[in-house]
Amino acid sequence: MPGFKGSPHEHIERLINLFEASDKELCHHLNHGDLEAAAKAVQKTVSAKRRIKQWLAEVDPMPRLGRELAKKLRLIRDNRGYTIDSLGRLDRSDELDWDFSPEQGFLTGLWLAFTVDVEPDGNPIFLRAARIGSLVVGEQIPPQVARHLQTVKGCFAVGLFDAVVVFCRGLIEAAAYHFLEERNDLPGGPKSGSFDLLVRLEAHKQAWMVDKAQKIRKLANDILHDKRRAASATESMALNAARDTFKFIERLYESAT
Repeated sequence: MPGFKGSPHEHIERLINLFEASDKELCHHLNHGDLEAAAKAVQKTVSAKRRIKQWLAEVDPMPRLGRELAKKLRLIRDNRGYTIDSLGRLDRSDELDWDFSPEQGFLTGLWLAFTVDVEPDGNPIFLRAARIGSLVVGEQIPPQVARHLQTVKGCFAVGLFDAVVVFCRGLIEAAAYHFLEERNDLPGGPKSGSFDLLVRLEAHKQAWMVDKAQKIRKLANDILHDKRRAASATESMALNAARDTFKFIERLYESAT
């Protein structure tokens, strides 16, 4: 990718280190009640997170990250696990050790003003690309999975939400096929369909994972084949389908290591 220094792995590791350092600084200022310093740290931390989300939106192919780096990247993608992610929940102060009332409104407003996923004046294509993020696993994903992944990301970015759901089904099928092929357990050989693949996965995986994948498969079928109603995916439906698909495949790959 243009402008990257070093390998993609080195670049994202450097971005994550910068983000974590800023987030740690933010936590320090909040715990000491220094709101002015915290305000500056919020901007710095969100800026670092945006750079990571831009990397996720643009990286192709995803490099081999390793288990620990992949875990951190998934938390950042999903806005979980760091101090900056708690600021949007400051109105529920019983969940936090900090007590900033009445300054809570200031901090929450600041977080909303610099929110990572919504930027009012931004290009909607770039904003959607940042929202959907990417599949994050520790190992190199096979070409057939990478191909469907890029299609899902591209379709969501340009607003083709029906296509996102349909290609999420393709992404699930490609990942399930690769997983079972590696274990010599394909139910129907090279022509195995998505339903048979998911049924066979139940012998290897937790049922809730397969259930989510089956719901996405059914929604894609409705969009493609329902003759009685005009089934159509909204942006929210497409985003949820993509995120559930990513989680399904991430758990699949985690269990294989």
